[in-house]
Amino acid sequence: MRVVVLNQVSGVLFYDICNSLNKSPEIEVELHSEPEKSATSLNEGIKFFPAPKYNKRNYLTKITSWLKFCLYASRIYLSSGHDDKILISSNPPLLLHFLYFINSFKKRSFSIIVYDIYPEIIVEMGIFSPRNFLVKIWKFINKKAFFRSEKIYTITKKMKDTLIMNYQLDHKKIDLLEIWVDTKKYRPIPRDNNNLIRELNSEKKLVVTYSGNFGISHDHMTFLKAIKKINNRLDIVFIICGGGKKYILAQKFVNRHNIKNVKFLNYQSESDYIKLLSMSHISIVSQAKGSENSMIPSKTFFCMSVECAIFCITSIRSELCKLVISAKCGQCFRLGDHDSLANELIKSIESKELLLYGKRGRKYILKHHNKQKILSKFSLGTS
Repeated sequence: MRVVVLNQVSGVLFYDICNSLNKSPEIEVELHSEPEKSATSLNEGIKFFPAPKYNKRNYLTKITSWLKFCLYASRIYLSSGHDDKILISSNPPLLLHFLYFINSFKKRSFSIIVYDIYPEIIVEMGIFSPRNFLVKIWKFINKKAFFRSEKIYTITKKMKDTLIMNYQLDHKKIDLLEIWVDTKKYRPIPRDNNNLIRELNSEKKLVVTYSGNFGISHDHMTFLKAIKKINNRLDIVFIICGGGKKYILAQKFVNRHNIKNVKFLNYQSESDYIKLLSMSHISIVSQAKGSENSMIPSKTFFCMSVECAIFCITSIRSELCKLVISAKCGQCFRLGDHDSLANELIKSIESKELLLYGKRGRKYILKHHNKQKILSKFSLGTS
């Protein structure tokens, strides 16, 4: 049996999925994705095929790179055999549309992993009106493709409920594939053994980190205004690591207001990323208004696994806030409430509660989001 996996941008979680599908020599797994160094973590039995890269420089390059990958994926789909199983990611968002039309005349068994629900995200964020013609067409094709798929996987109960409500799907067709963590790899590193702390001159300071993509689905001004209010305290350091459109805006904001206690880092290797999260006392996780029901930042779970407290900026009713409250691993702040965030960050300098937040967070991950526990249930019908 051959399993063909299509995902333009694959990270650690998706490599884990491919590895879990590679259960025996009889199952041939091939991943088509943009080339990444971390792809070396794939099992030897998995074939990796470099696909057109995602270019996030601006909206035009994003859409162009989406289309290039969709055309590439269409060719792979057309060359697939009748007995092949195909696993499609919601990345890029247009991929499902391309393969749905091809499936109309070349039937293949395909399943879908939905990480972000489009066009719901861009509608709820106010980028497009729900009455927009393109949005209606998009949702119409989504519905047809979802019905035709063999199985749908998504990562939160709220996202599952949204898919059922918006597309009138049978709940039995959608399985929860909750985000997991390799807790053996993502574990706390004693501060004395973490050389990154010394490299960043962060000893004896409260370390507050924002890591990962800083894009349109993430609130940035609440965090930045809180930094401005705290204004150059020597006993606290803010580290903003990653990229995205709002990463550039954050740099401009910090320079404009002459804020000295902020360090900017580019995306890190996985080993350095683990060191960064582990040296951080607090991780900031944010969601822009309208994105709360259609996605959840996966970095939250990795931060919890290394015993980092979570301060999230989101709706109180969001899945993210519910997670933090359930795990008792941090605090939730409403969008725009930078005064409360700044005050709590200052209080945290002397607080012993952060240690408890971290311990509870890892305990919660070990119990509910352990890699082995979750992936043991994922088979795609290959077992």
